Amino acid sequence: MSKILIAYVVFAALIIVAVVTHPAMVLPAGAYNVPTKEQMEINRKAYALAAQQQEAEWQLATTRTLVTAMLREPASGKFGVVFHGRGKAVCGTINARNGFGGMTGQKAFVRLPGKVPMFEDAWNESFVNAWNRHCANV
Repeated sequence: MSKILIAYVVFAALIIVAVVTHPAMVLPAGAYNVPTKEQMEINRKAYALAAQQQEAEWQLATTRTLVTAMLREPASGKFGVVFHGRGKAVCGTINARNGFGGMTGQKAFVRLPGKVPMFEDAWNESFVNAWNRHCANV
């Protein structure tokens, strides 16, 4: 039993000597690089930008789904320009069939965050205000 203990101690001593005299044997050069503060800041900004882009894409997709669902004949909807307005609003135009089967022509819509889309209407003052505030001159 003592021979095994002596062998173990000798083996451990050899490993300690190898690590102290040749640290490259333990960890190859470049195997572990600690990121600099600049690299960490770049990564943080990249993740934040990716999250913003993902949220923007989700807002567009959700708005398209809601606008289509509100049409008299959802399958007839053809989107024109759709864009992000001020304050996370989604603005755009859509052409769809009316109750008589004819196409309406491009009608504007605005969807404010957390709200149902509003459509262009000569009598709808809240739409005009929302369009002017969030979509005009973007």
